[in-house]
Amino acid sequence: MQLHELTAVIVFYQGRKDLLECIIALIKEGLEDIVVVNNNTKIKLNVVYPQVRIVQSSSNIGYGAGVNLGVTFVDRKYVLIMNPDVIVTRGSVRVLIAALKRLRVVAVGPRLTNMQGFEINQVGTKTLTPLLAIKEMSFLAKIFKRDDLGQKWGEVELIAGACLIVRRDVFLEVGGFDEKFFLYFEENDLCKRIVDQGYKIYHEPKAVVKHDWRPGKKSLGSSKEIFEQSRFFYFRKHYGLIWALMVEFWVRF
Repeated sequence: MQLHELTAVIVFYQGRKDLLECIIALIKEGLEDIVVVNNNTKIKLNVVYPQVRIVQSSSNIGYGAGVNLGVTFVDRKYVLIMNPDVIVTRGSVRVLIAALKRLRVVAVGPRLTNMQGFEINQVGTKTLTPLLAIKEMSFLAKIFKRDDLGQKWGEVELIAGACLIVRRDVFLEVGGFDEKFFLYFEENDLCKRIVDQGYKIYHEPKAVVKHDWRPGKKSLGSSKEIFEQSRFFYFRKHYGLIWALMVEFWVRF
């Protein structure tokens, strides 16, 4: 079965080998339309697969903005958003599409593992509130068991931006990724806006995707400063300046 309703959008900054492995895995799964947004003006991409289209950005515009740019070249019903260092396993994409259609949800995410097959929990499955952030990101995490971010299956409030499928019409309806997030917290913001609009998100454990994610791994020019800026902007945007300042006080304590 061809995945004729799906386009993959991948934002690239560095790691040609990762990108090539990502694309090959998608093609093996049957994807026939893959858009790669090149956020690195110093690297020329030349991928010789007919399923792949390269879109060159004007500069390193960030992950969310890169995805938004890629989606402007999509006319299919569903968009698979993924990092270039993600490898889909056999049958995983079809499982995600089947879940979208069967459950009538608008976005779905897979079970993420590292390259050795161990499950990783990057963002959890709950909306990140100020109180939750204070508990999970401050010294309090050392006192309390750090599991409140959640890693549940089924209907959830949040899925990782490293790999997710979303209905294109809903993605556009809520405004896509907020491009003020250069990197980090963009999926928290997007999922919150989707849920706030009354739509449902699903976390599908039967779909397994491998992510070559390591703490401190550089991507898109990432840094601690960018992380902190995005964190502050997320809480200021959704909960106001006072809460944003309170979170920063506690997590930097």
